[in-house]
Amino acid sequence: MSLLCVAVSRACKLVDAGFEYVCDVDGDKIFRKAKWSLMA
Repeated sequence: MSLLCVAVSRACKLVDAGFEYVCDVDGDKIFRKAKWSLMA
């Protein structure tokens, strides 16, 4: 799952919800849902 963000307040909420920053596209931020794995 990916989301596009243009507001700083929205970016903070995405990070708090477990999304990670991917890159900038035309000044907008792209976030994706972080995939967590446990190493045994």
